[in-house]
Amino acid sequence: MDISEQRPLTLPQVAAAAEVEYATLHSWLKRGLLVASLQTSTGSGMPNLARVLADLRRAGVDFESLEKASRELHKRRETLSGEEILAVNGRVDLFEADQPIEDLLQEREPAVAYRLSWAREAVESIVET
Repeated sequence: MDISEQRPLTLPQVAAAAEVEYATLHSWLKRGLLVASLQTSTGSGMPNLARVLADLRRAGVDFESLEKASRELHKRRETLSGEEILAVNGRVDLFEADQPIEDLLQEREPAVAYRLSWAREAVESIVET
């Protein structure tokens, strides 16, 4: 089932979908990394964004880079398909999914390359259960 067909999630449900403690999610909300809303979850919906940030944090990305990633995803939320690749290494860049990953790695040498669809798939699998 597509998460966009679901009812809006509560903050504890978003925390569970992102696999983070509720206190972490609440801290991210207070710091402005996430914005609570009743909008459906698309490419950068809150559950998906929370999952992206949680996965990046688990990969060792520092908080400043998490803030940059959050700002970039918020800024482009209307145009995201959810298939883009987020590259993080001090700076944050979004690349189209059809761009060869070799180009991304050669040009920017990111510490982390994250395909946004991974978050959506993870959140959908958790919400379905």
